Amino acid sequence: MLTLIIQNAPQTQPPANIGQLQPRDIIEIAAIFLGPIAALLIQRLLDKWRQNKKEKLSLYATLMRLRAVRLSPEYVNALNTIDVVFKKKNRTERDIRAKWGKLNDQYYADASSEGWNERISELSIDLLVAMGKSLGYEFDPSHLKHNVYSPMVQAIQFNENEELRKRFLEVVNGKRSIRVAIFKEDFPETK
Repeated sequence: MLTLIIQNAPQTQPPANIGQLQPRDIIEIAAIFLGPIAALLIQRLLDKWRQNKKEKLSLYATLMRLRAVRLSPEYVNALNTIDVVFKKKNRTERDIRAKWGKLNDQYYADASSEGWNERISELSIDLLVAMGKSLGYEFDPSHLKHNVYSPMVQAIQFNENEELRKRFLEVVNGKRSIRVAIFKEDFPETK
């Protein structure tokens, strides 16, 4: 009986040459070879997209976190990274780079001119709003400007450190001297 089933099974033989392949056979062969390659390419594209999104979010978070401390080296480095992270030629990223360009131009403008600092704040907020919008955050400019914590003691310490730095440089450059006095005090002996 088993012999009978095997004898009655349809006999399939491989085609004698490529010209005898059916379209279905060609599609199956192509799928076997191209399927894994396509899956790998799609995975790489997704990984690249995720990495780019992660870089943008990290940059945005840094600028948001340090928006009240614009002299921070980390803030400055983040600003200088905008052109690299928001590099696409779409309208949104071109707009972000343009806003960064305006802010950068203002940084190079005469800092002693009236309204310089206010203009820096305004352009910084414009940049953050545009970046946030591109990443799915809808912040009102007023919210970004006023809802930031910056302790007064930080500002005081910064100003004191700046004053000390300037005076130290004056001493080093010979423009200021340090007064030295010798006092004699008699201290009782300790036992």
